[in-house]
Amino acid sequence: MPESGDWRRAQSCPPCRGPRSPAQFCTLASAAGGFISGWGLLCPHEELELCVEGSRWTLQATTMNGRIGVIEIQPDQMQTVNAILIVIMVPIVDAVVYPLIAKCGFNFTSLKKMTVGMFLASMAFVVAAIVQVEIDKTLPVFPQGNEVQIKVLNIGNDNMTISFPGEMVTLGQMSQTKEYMPFDVNKLTSINISSTGSPVSTVTQDFEKGHRYTLLVWAPSQYRVVKDGLNKKPEKGENGIRFVNTFNEVISITMDGRVFENITSHNASEYQFFPSGKKTIIVNSTEISQDCTQDFESSNLEFGSAYTYVIKREGNGCPKLEEFEDIPPNTVNMALQIPQYFLLTCGEVVFSITGLEFSYSQAPSNMKSVLQAGWLLTVAFGNIIVLIVAGAGHFSEQWAEYILFAALLLVVCVIFAIMAKFYTYINPAEVEAQFDEDEKKKDAEKNDLYPTLGPVSQTQM
Repeated sequence: MPESGDWRRAQSCPPCRGPRSPAQFCTLASAAGGFISGWGLLCPHEELELCVEGSRWTLQATTMNGRIGVIEIQPDQMQTVNAILIVIMVPIVDAVVYPLIAKCGFNFTSLKKMTVGMFLASMAFVVAAIVQVEIDKTLPVFPQGNEVQIKVLNIGNDNMTISFPGEMVTLGQMSQTKEYMPFDVNKLTSINISSTGSPVSTVTQDFEKGHRYTLLVWAPSQYRVVKDGLNKKPEKGENGIRFVNTFNEVISITMDGRVFENITSHNASEYQFFPSGKKTIIVNSTEISQDCTQDFESSNLEFGSAYTYVIKREGNGCPKLEEFEDIPPNTVNMALQIPQYFLLTCGEVVFSITGLEFSYSQAPSNMKSVLQAGWLLTVAFGNIIVLIVAGAGHFSEQWAEYILFAALLLVVCVIFAIMAKFYTYINPAEVEAQFDEDEKKKDAEKNDLYPTLGPVSQTQM
């Protein structure tokens, strides 16, 4: 075994002088130290895929509108933007950006590239936070704490006046309140329903805090309180649909192949969820004449909305469809996510490709595989860090979590830049050649001290 050499190139890491492999490995440590936090945070769109179906950015897309011109994009399809941009940006950065920087005389070293990559990824989080703030402005407010929200839907033929504690609303036939009205469940002591020429009736109902309710009224003494069961935006950009039956018999509804079975008289079905687009609605009842139209078409459903369709009996006994909005559709367009994906892609291209190249080129020949394995391990450790931070944060606002990750990555970026400033680059080929030359000299010295005895001829004997 050869003796240990004194690696002068490793003077930036004095404690590791000695064996050639540990020495070069230590010179890499100053740069690799930031890989775990940096690379882990550099993958924000994958941070929760270990425990939920969607990621943070995909979940953000579910609260956005995916209609871009004539193209309709589903929330989970937005992740393909990252892959497409990587394919586009890798050759552009390598063939255009780096040569232009070199022509400007700027020494854009590997560690500088990686620092810029982390900064770009941090900015991607900032852009995501800005987009989230715009989304939050459009989201409906759902009940919290002791709050309960009530919407009144008049499915009768008379005007109705409904009195709540501190509030009174009057509704015409086939109309509803503009939005859900919030009340403290402990103070919601009475609800009175009245109509011209009819006595006042009082609603008796135990409301459960944290939920939304719909008060169906069709006469002062005839009403029904329906628990909505939808206390958040529909997931995956789908649309919640339910039906209210005003017929005196049980009916069933078929919508886009799904069946709402046995909807009793003056009652509402539960919500079912449908993707965007127009849907065919078929009313099924033995009481409806064959001469009546039983096939209807919904409005063009967007993303993340909820609607109540009232099946009303016309004067001729035929059904008619009335649409009421429960939750408005998403209005912020998914195209606004493209800038954050672009910044993220640029960060990945500049950071990850350069990092792999750097760790491989700076490692000694007998440790290149070890460095590559260590690089891949940083992804796992980074995901663990992200999961811990995301799980322990419990942020009431999603944008705050994005800002936290941006701040963490920015801190790592600064630390990494400081560490990189003191890093001494080595040329592994030169070091290996120098090592081989030293080995040859040592072998020659040994041969001079201990010359090999040649074979003795028979004439010398």
